[in-house]
Amino acid sequence: MQLLFRYNVIDIAKLFMAFLVIGIHVGTLFGTEYPQVIEFVLESAVPFFFICSGFFIHNKIINKGNKYTILKNSCRRYLKLYILWQIVYFPLALKYLWVNGHSFEENLLYCLRMFLFVGEIIFSWPLWYLHALIVSIIFIFILQKCRIPLIYIWVLSVIMMLIGYFINYFYSSTNCNNTLSAICQNVVYVLGSTDRNGPFRGFALVTTGMIIRQYNQYLKHEYALGVICIAISWLLFYYSLPFHLLFCGGGIFVIAVSIKINDHPFFTSSRVHSTFIYFIHMYFVVATHALFKSFVTNYTYVYIIWLFIFICCWITSGLFNWLRRKKNCYWLNHLVS
Repeated sequence: MQLLFRYNVIDIAKLFMAFLVIGIHVGTLFGTEYPQVIEFVLESAVPFFFICSGFFIHNKIINKGNKYTILKNSCRRYLKLYILWQIVYFPLALKYLWVNGHSFEENLLYCLRMFLFVGEIIFSWPLWYLHALIVSIIFIFILQKCRIPLIYIWVLSVIMMLIGYFINYFYSSTNCNNTLSAICQNVVYVLGSTDRNGPFRGFALVTTGMIIRQYNQYLKHEYALGVICIAISWLLFYYSLPFHLLFCGGGIFVIAVSIKINDHPFFTSSRVHSTFIYFIHMYFVVATHALFKSFVTNYTYVYIIWLFIFICCWITSGLFNWLRRKKNCYWLNHLVS
């Protein structure tokens, strides 16, 4: 695989994946069960983002060296974004914390647990991705400090993903013993999910991106490889088997990073749009749900709302992109970098 200085198709793909993430959260809030094929496509979005992050982190390591500094700087960057966006979303959470009937101390402990271990509070759903990235990078940093080769770290991360699958199985199964069920329930309580977290999902996907970058020169017939991975992912998804997210995200990424197109300013702006749309869209989803939930009587309305929210987010992102270039609004860049 010949690597380009700029990965223009990746920028377009990120924008499309941000569109898919909106669909996930619209469907969740409106209680919509999408057709299986659409559900499969939707689930590819966040794995793609994780693999992108791992790929570009390792790309910096290869190009600049000093992997520990790059890992630390990446961790700081994502931590800054995580804190800033939690602040942005906190007013949305505050509205519901105010009326939930719990004491101040109970709400404070709840927010601290969600912030430290889960990655989201109330309706700040997109931010678990940043939390999982931070956790994944910390794992990778510690294991690299122990001089464990990247390929072994990747194998360990895949095993962790498999453990997450089994925790999910035993957590929801009625046929396991009480001790095992209690352990799984405690893990889910702390991490907020059976596998939607750093240890059991983000870690494997980030290291997969790093592995793709590490061994790219050995990859041949990238398009065929990507299609095969997506086909395997569909079979795993159809039969509810583990690793479909890894195969799907990896397959799409291998195809996207292999397509070569000329530079254009649109690609640079797409990168900013995809980031901002991904992080801000829950405000629009929550507001639209509050205004129109009583009018949604069939799936057609949900698809219209999905598209409507994406357009609103893109317009808002365009305004944000214009403002951040202004001297007195330069601080807005901290929300996307």
